[in-house]
Amino acid sequence: MNQTYQVLQKRIDKFGVSQPTIDLDENRGIITVELAGANEPERIRKYLQSTANLQFWEVYNIGEIAQSAQNADKALEDYLNGKTSADTVKAAVDTTKGKVNDISALAGGAGKTDTSKNATVNKNKLLMAFAPAFQAAQQNKNYMPSYVGAAPITDTSSINEYLANPVVAANFPANCKFLWGKRERDDKGKLADYLYLYAIRTIPGQEKARIEGDAITDANQDFDPTTSQVNVTMAMNKAGEREWEKMTGENINRPIAIVLDDIVY
Repeated sequence: MNQTYQVLQKRIDKFGVSQPTIDLDENRGIITVELAGANEPERIRKYLQSTANLQFWEVYNIGEIAQSAQNADKALEDYLNGKTSADTVKAAVDTTKGKVNDISALAGGAGKTDTSKNATVNKNKLLMAFAPAFQAAQQNKNYMPSYVGAAPITDTSSINEYLANPVVAANFPANCKFLWGKRERDDKGKLADYLYLYAIRTIPGQEKARIEGDAITDANQDFDPTTSQVNVTMAMNKAGEREWEKMTGENINRPIAIVLDDIVY
């Protein structure tokens, strides 16, 4: 129910209505949606009830975009402190993109203060979101987590605005698209108050992923007899099989993001 609620919230945002209302009644198993002033209610109803858009994406890891994140954070700081956006964008575009050799230094840089009060307030607004992935990679030098950041749910809207700002976006690869993961649960089943952030590697010039939901011919839920963990088995058509073989062969020891309606599962 909570996952469906999240999907509906994301879909409703695309309509751009001023005051959408969506209420979840878990006890009754009902989600109520009201979109005041929306046109074409039947089209909206069909869209909200439609099957989720399934996609399989390659991802960037934090080591590959660490320098980009550092540059983007500095560009955002300059922008918020009143430097002209044109100068900031030019500086961002002129900056050489690459890896940070010591990502622990980048993680440790968050929170340093400046002499200016405003500069201190605007410092590391973006890097703080990437810090959890820096720290995870720092703890295990041979491991890059599948996510590139994490943030409290209450901060995700602000981070989305920062990442969408052209001043910030100019520092990341052109085919990098940021998506949030589904809301996790702890061992007791309690929903977490944070979300993981993923850097999807898109295909230039197109919205579709290398593998879409239409390649799946069958899918079933099963359980691992040893661990009792849930497994999902999938069957693909011939075109999907060929692309999956190629895609996984090119990403050995790397994750593939399985995405429903722009939420990483």
